[in-house]
Amino acid sequence: MKIHEERRKTQIEAVDALENNGFNGFVIAPTGIGKAWILIESLKRIKPKGRIWYLCDSEDNRDTTFRNELIKWGAEKWVDKIEFMCYQTAYKLSDEKVELGLFDEADMALTPEYSKGMTQNKFKYKVAVSATLEGSKRGLAKSIVPIVYEKELKEVEDAKLLNPAKHYLVNFMLSKKENEKYLNYNYRFGKLLMGNAHRNREALEFLQIQRKHFLSSLDTSRNVCRKLLKQLHKVEDNKIMVFCGLSDQADKICKYSYHAKSKENYLVPFHEGKIRVIAVVGKVDRGQNIDGINNIVFESPTKSPTKFTQKSGRGRRLAQHETLHIYYLIPYYVDRKGEVSPTIVKKWVYQATNKINFNPITFKFHD
Repeated sequence: MKIHEERRKTQIEAVDALENNGFNGFVIAPTGIGKAWILIESLKRIKPKGRIWYLCDSEDNRDTTFRNELIKWGAEKWVDKIEFMCYQTAYKLSDEKVELGLFDEADMALTPEYSKGMTQNKFKYKVAVSATLEGSKRGLAKSIVPIVYEKELKEVEDAKLLNPAKHYLVNFMLSKKENEKYLNYNYRFGKLLMGNAHRNREALEFLQIQRKHFLSSLDTSRNVCRKLLKQLHKVEDNKIMVFCGLSDQADKICKYSYHAKSKENYLVPFHEGKIRVIAVVGKVDRGQNIDGINNIVFESPTKSPTKFTQKSGRGRRLAQHETLHIYYLIPYYVDRKGEVSPTIVKKWVYQATNKINFNPITFKFHD
């Protein structure tokens, strides 16, 4: 695929920033900007003669994705010279002498445990890339390797470095039974918050998990999502990925689903264009190169900017369409006073998307 000229300019700026810092640095740029190219170009400029580690977050990246990128960008001679491993392995190693460490999806390594792979081994060069880096991890990152280049999602969208995206809120009402259950969650939260905050911390965290599970398995959300998919599927060139929170929900929403419990890998025919709609859970958040996705549906909420950037990035990497359409399913409920209000999901979506502007007209589906 011919890469946009301005995007290449941004990639070169990032590599130059790394080089100016002795190829010890952290690059933060949204999914789709070409961080694999940045790693590979750094490798080409350094031309290491010693050990090279490629560290990443998943087996797919370790075994397939980055190897394919090396071949794609004319660096196939390095494939057999690189030691590929996941962060879950690297943190167990210590005192290893490595000339170059290529850290992909490096935010995943920035925990007290997994960061040991970066700190307790000896690197001459550390080149790290990530789509985002949330505040809590920035301090740890800076103590390991400096941030030398950063681009935000809104910034690259405005500069037309990625396909522009339109964002739609798909509002719907909870059923009577779901409404009562949600009111009960609100009551329990209120009761705990009125008590001793320190004493109730564990109870609050457990209640948050319960509520998240409840909101990820709504019958109403499943029904609305099916209707939305039916309408989107009518457009022949639409290729649609649905993000769900639970595997059972994904299986019920779509004929073709892909997650940790999947018996068949429907991601392959989806990538090849043999099927045009797939529901996924977790496994494709990062690192998957899938051509042509132009519609993404968040059936289940996410409040993490990192997860939002990664998931929405599935429609930015190799899409041939001018615009990516992103839909967020927002359940509403009726409170004890009889007033209609959005559930916590809307707040989560606003938190995850940060500076994203939503279309003023809420998307409406038709039977």
